[in-house]
Amino acid sequence: YVETELKIKELLGDLNSALSQPTNVAVPSAGITPEIYFGSLRNGNFASGLKLVGNWLVEPEFAASQNAGAQIIFPYRAKNVFLVAGAPEPLEIEVRIDGQVLKTLTVKETKLYTLIEHPTVQLHQLEIIVKGSGLQAYTFNFG
Repeated sequence: YVETELKIKELLGDLNSALSQPTNVAVPSAGITPEIYFGSLRNGNFASGLKLVGNWLVEPEFAASQNAGAQIIFPYRAKNVFLVAGAPEPLEIEVRIDGQVLKTLTVKETKLYTLIEHPTVQLHQLEIIVKGSGLQAYTFNFG
């Protein structure tokens, strides 16, 4: 039993590493970044550069942060960036663009949160730092 459990943990660790450290980061050179799903059922664009840092539990419909300090890092090209997310208890997230703090939001109910509003389509790296555990990230939408 112990050997089996250790092997499962090893394989899950490998999977987590593969998800959190993409080898081929594709940043759109034209147009707008497509919608990105965090859940295992529809995350076909995971290889597009989405990086989950820290401990995350990937469920069919969402990815849930398991520790304070967990991060979402994603290169995008868009005018506006939205996140569909929720949390069992109010939870703060810090939104950064290219390493600079833009704002802090409180996530509670599952809804569409406006993260970024630019006047024109721009290419940047988005970073979200989760201040506690329990963020349920469903999808990124871009406009």
